[in-house]
Amino acid sequence: MSKLMWLGIAALMAGVASGVLERTFYGYIDENNVLQESFFLPLAFILIFLGGALIVAAIARNLSKRFRDPSD
Repeated sequence: MSKLMWLGIAALMAGVASGVLERTFYGYIDENNVLQESFFLPLAFILIFLGGALIVAAIARNLSKRFRDPSD
């Protein structure tokens, strides 16, 4: 697997971990009826999107290499 694929998998895993942290420690309503949120939720969405985009880019790059040089 290419470095791009590994980077995508790492970003995807970090995004999932960030989402789990958000659900575990934040996202509750305090005694003043104020929703307590953190930076983990937007970070989770950004990292999951970035990881998915990197994985798609790595697959597209691998497929384009195979079609350009079918002898490999």
